[in-house]
Amino acid sequence: METGVGHEVSVKAISKACGKTPKEIRTLYQEEGDLGDVVMKAKSTTGTLGGFFSKKTTTEKKWLTFHHVFSEFRRIAKTSGDKSALTKEGIIVKLLQTASNEETKYITRFLQKTLKTGAAEKTVITALARAIAYTPPNKPGMLNQKKKLGEDDFFELCDKIEHSVKQAICEYPDYGFVI
Repeated sequence: METGVGHEVSVKAISKACGKTPKEIRTLYQEEGDLGDVVMKAKSTTGTLGGFFSKKTTTEKKWLTFHHVFSEFRRIAKTSGDKSALTKEGIIVKLLQTASNEETKYITRFLQKTLKTGAAEKTVITALARAIAYTPPNKPGMLNQKKKLGEDDFFELCDKIEHSVKQAICEYPDYGFVI
């Protein structure tokens, strides 16, 4: 499934999410050569009104989950027709605003098909296993199991999950279904 997100849609979404003009984003892109790095830097320099008016914020950070990001990517891919670029842009803006600086980089790179990680299938399976280990399915509120388990037990759990994901992919080679 293709997301159909072009460079200009990404630039517009990044500019809206980071409070910069598309021209500023294009200039940063020429300097950096990677939209993932651009969005991470642009977002890290963006202030909020809450930070302006008070040092303490009363709202809790809304965490992204793997399931949510994956379903939004599918929603982007299925969007078509008149004004589909605007709809896709809106979805991307919301994802980027919710994401941490580091997360924005990978969301953008994924949409642009430039992960720059040498992501072979093994890397994707390992990443999927870690995502499942961090935020286990059917455990609402559990956002970082690594803290609960400790590093050694967490990585042992990751290895077990990775083995299960590999087996599932072998039996049913559809990442969407397995996820």
